[in-house]
Amino acid sequence: MEIEERRRPGEGELQDYARFAITASGISPISQPGMRGGNYLASGIEHNERGAPTASGVMHSRMTQKRLHKFDTLKRRRDLFRVFGDESAPVGLVSWGSCAGVCREALARARANGLKAKLLVPYLLYPVAEEVYEDFFASVRVGLIVEQSHQGQLYRMLRMFVELPRGVRSFAKNGANPFLPTEVAGHLQEAAETLQRERGDRHEPQE
Repeated sequence: MEIEERRRPGEGELQDYARFAITASGISPISQPGMRGGNYLASGIEHNERGAPTASGVMHSRMTQKRLHKFDTLKRRRDLFRVFGDESAPVGLVSWGSCAGVCREALARARANGLKAKLLVPYLLYPVAEEVYEDFFASVRVGLIVEQSHQGQLYRMLRMFVELPRGVRSFAKNGANPFLPTEVAGHLQEAAETLQRERGDRHEPQE
């Protein structure tokens, strides 16, 4: 495990210290108690680079952009996602948290039955790593987003940021009863059969 230290201000930055300075990375240097010139004001409302409260719309916009910019590095963290199964599979499965293990077993069952499918397990839910999902869904035509959530939260959030394939739907439920591998595998098989029927209809000659 690698320990990341907070960025500390250099001597030049302490001469006119701005605790919330807008930087290229979005990360501002933070002083430690006892640093000469490192004292600063921290308020609980919108503030400028030195921490003083502000009602400036321009400064509010700059500070908002600064905060969101910090997410950019996370969006590129492909190591926070795991993919199982056939890379070019037309049937996709996405699941997270306690459901992910169930879906791994369901995927193994489906593939053992000859179904070409794959599974994406995110360990990062937000910010949404759009490129990771776009790469995963590139070959997918039908599939499921499986989650123990009454509202299907991940499915709804993905629809805000990613253009999901038309055949991908939410498979969510609430309560204490977990998903069963056979249950998920069965829904995957149904999705694959729906895809086969659609392909058959497209290739059927017109009278």
